[in-house]
Amino acid sequence: MSSDFVNLGDQRLFVDEAGDPSHPSLLCIHGLGGGGYFFSSLARAMQATRHVLCPDMPGSGLSPRSREPITFDYVADVLAELIDRKTTGHVALLGHSMGAIIALKVYDRIPSRINSLVFVGGLPAPLPDARTRQRERAALVRSKGMLPVAPTIPPIVFAQRSLSEMPDKVAMFQRLLATSDAEGYAQTAIALAEGSAENVVSKIKVPCLCLTGEEDRYAPPAAVRAFAQSIPGAVYHELPQCGHMPFFESRESFEQIVRGFLLDR
Repeated sequence: MSSDFVNLGDQRLFVDEAGDPSHPSLLCIHGLGGGGYFFSSLARAMQATRHVLCPDMPGSGLSPRSREPITFDYVADVLAELIDRKTTGHVALLGHSMGAIIALKVYDRIPSRINSLVFVGGLPAPLPDARTRQRERAALVRSKGMLPVAPTIPPIVFAQRSLSEMPDKVAMFQRLLATSDAEGYAQTAIALAEGSAENVVSKIKVPCLCLTGEEDRYAPPAAVRAFAQSIPGAVYHELPQCGHMPFFESRESFEQIVRGFLLDR
């Protein structure tokens, strides 16, 4: 697995990359406050048969903010350019949380390049309480910085079992979140609060997987099940005793489901 910056217009994007570029590509899009590292284990598990790209979104992780304000339309444009620059043939998109909205926007831009969509703890638009929570969080980050915000996130995104049985992963996530660029996080939170790709759902013509955790509070099972039912032929999976972070909380099951879905695609 290698890591490097890719210059895309005025955006400098940090990208983890695994697998042979001649293989079918998988682009993984992380959620708010995350990074490409969310998918490190999945990338290694699939690198024998897939070319996996795991970028840090603009203003997140190691990717700096550009002069453009962070909106999901801007991010989708950047990722479409990344696909054009780094891949050939068809590409599968995997979007976690807000990454599901971005994945839908990328699909809408270049549908002929996308052959499957994987939504992980994601919906085409945030639920009303999530929109309110993101606006409040953005205001707090702008006034107080990331340090007081970071400890409040793990109890929301991890299941109870995960909080007690994997304190190392929870602590790692919290520490990395605390070091995030505050303004980048705030802009992304506002973009999420205002984001929607509901208009794209009826246009989907490729196989879809909708996966969520039994205890996911951002994308609860009832909402994700309804999302899956709105897409003809979509596959729905629910992971027991799992919250919003299945790649950490139920890693083996998560990887098995994703690999099985993408087999031969």
